[in-house]
Amino acid sequence: MKIAVIHATMIAVEPLENGIKEIYPTAQVFNFVNDSLLKNSNSVGWISTEDKVNFFKTVLSAVDSGADGIIVACSIYCPLVSRIREFVKVPIVAIDQPMILKAVDLGKPIGIVATTELSGPTTEKQIKALDASIHTEVILAPEGMVALKSGDRTRHDEIIKNACLELSQKGFETIVLSQLSMASAEKKLRSYDFTVLTSINEGVRAVINAIENRKDALDV
Repeated sequence: MKIAVIHATMIAVEPLENGIKEIYPTAQVFNFVNDSLLKNSNSVGWISTEDKVNFFKTVLSAVDSGADGIIVACSIYCPLVSRIREFVKVPIVAIDQPMILKAVDLGKPIGIVATTELSGPTTEKQIKALDASIHTEVILAPEGMVALKSGDRTRHDEIIKNACLELSQKGFETIVLSQLSMASAEKKLRSYDFTVLTSINEGVRAVINAIENRKDALDV
């Protein structure tokens, strides 16, 4: 099985690749890193038409690699997946969509932690699109991204942990980590009485299931 992953930052490559290998050890992983996607959107505060075209070109490169399925790993571009799916001949999964669906299914107020300016509101918007009645709150912790970029994952995880504890104190029982690069912090929170959701497990299993279902359909 060949899985292509589209990233907007190198930081997310290792944790997602490890997650794929843990769930499906024989998978071949092809990483497509286009850091201009994140730089441009962060600088202007939205996804421009030029960035959308750039993203679509990256998706087409992933298709041309011969991948059996594609994961879009950048949370701010995940909402575009449903719009380009009809142009792609292989399964393509937005990494955070299965996580968001699970959070909404829990039916509780949802806290959201993000380390980049756009990812938190993007996740919140997707949750509200599924159920506008769910109470949400976003905590932005950009210092976590600074720590991660400097190579200090321990500090990053502690920052995320503290943000989650702050949301818990406000009564949030379900907390979403909006970027896959944040997933390592979840281990520090397993002993607490609130649920922390990350995108890696749900997203990886979703693309594997989609690939296997497509193969079964083609074999019929």
